[in-house]
Amino acid sequence: MVSIIICTYNRSRELSRTLGSLSELILPAGLEWEVVVVDNNSSDSTRQICLEHQAKLPLRYLFEKRQGKSFALNSGVQTARGEFLIFTDDDVRVDRQWLFALWDAHQRYPGKVFFGGRVLPLWEKPPPRWVSQNLSTLTVLFPHLDWGDQEKKADIAAGEPFAGGNSAYPRSAFGSANRFSETVGLLEQDAKRGYRVGLEDTEFVRQLVGDGWQGVYVPGAMIRHLHVASRYSEKYLRKFYMGAGMALVRLNPSRSATHQILGAPRYLWRLLVSTSIRFILTRLFCGSKLWVPAECQMAVTWGQIVEYRATQRANPATGTRPATSGKNPN
Repeated sequence: MVSIIICTYNRSRELSRTLGSLSELILPAGLEWEVVVVDNNSSDSTRQICLEHQAKLPLRYLFEKRQGKSFALNSGVQTARGEFLIFTDDDVRVDRQWLFALWDAHQRYPGKVFFGGRVLPLWEKPPPRWVSQNLSTLTVLFPHLDWGDQEKKADIAAGEPFAGGNSAYPRSAFGSANRFSETVGLLEQDAKRGYRVGLEDTEFVRQLVGDGWQGVYVPGAMIRHLHVASRYSEKYLRKFYMGAGMALVRLNPSRSATHQILGAPRYLWRLLVSTSIRFILTRLFCGSKLWVPAECQMAVTWGQIVEYRATQRANPATGTRPATSGKNPN
């Protein structure tokens, strides 16, 4: 059995379009499958949309009250019945061969192998030039992945990550030690401050690779990912990459109590100065291929400093945040 897991929050209109594309999938003969929609505490018509699509899909609706994508992902994994778990987002359109291609690859690669597919952009409006000219730099902000038409093993450790919205894993990948980190994953308290502290899927894959798993790129498993126009701004870019910097600190909580200035490691303050100068100069005098990477690095660095300082304020004795808590109502 295959389980397709979708986590969603207040995107009922886009979710409906995603579910509509799933209803047109070409299925392998005899394959049993389900779609698990995890409603992460939405206040819109998400539940009603799911009920409407149950007429066309083997859809199961799950409500996760704790705000945060990692909570929703872990609840979805726990609830799913499948031996092969496929993850996608609530704002995609899947190709009709998508499920067929992933299942076929899973059959041909037994053992400790996980999969990722092609992700093509679906722009709500034509993006500004600084976005279109720097897609290779902005992979995390605007998810896309196209490694061509040939299946290949991915060198994850060398910087060939899959997109979390088009990834698939055998059930055995989710052992007792492997789950999505709940210290990150778009938590409610971060969202209120305007930050998207993610990287939960990147950290999960890092754990798998460290445990000897291999990633395989499946070109036939194609989706189109919607990129909304509200994200085509430098303000959104800075907030997004600040969140990435905050996530890096949370996912690597070990820290030294020495060589700090104002609650953050001294080297980060030096890096912030150098990246800020580089950004200002390139923004004034150079093209976007220079200033966009500089702005991303500056934002990541500042995000790390912000998180270190918040951690220090939360627990000055140990320099660690209190553990995230919350009872799972499911």
